[in-house]
Amino acid sequence: MRKLFETVGFLLAVAGAAGIAQHYLGWFRFHAVVRFLPLGSADLLWLNIALIVVGAILMVTPDLVRGGQGR
Repeated sequence: MRKLFETVGFLLAVAGAAGIAQHYLGWFRFHAVVRFLPLGSADLLWLNIALIVVGAILMVTPDLVRGGQGR
């Protein structure tokens, strides 16, 4: 389960970083994740930043839960 959280978090963070790269550079076309969100018509830059934050939280969560149980 830990690897699943880390993998999904990493993929979300990469998708967010790719969306930011596309926003500023205009040549990177891997921001398909944001287009399918219901808030896709809003400012895409903030949605991509939120994807990076959620991805980072998902990557760190297994370590926090494991540390809290005293293992």
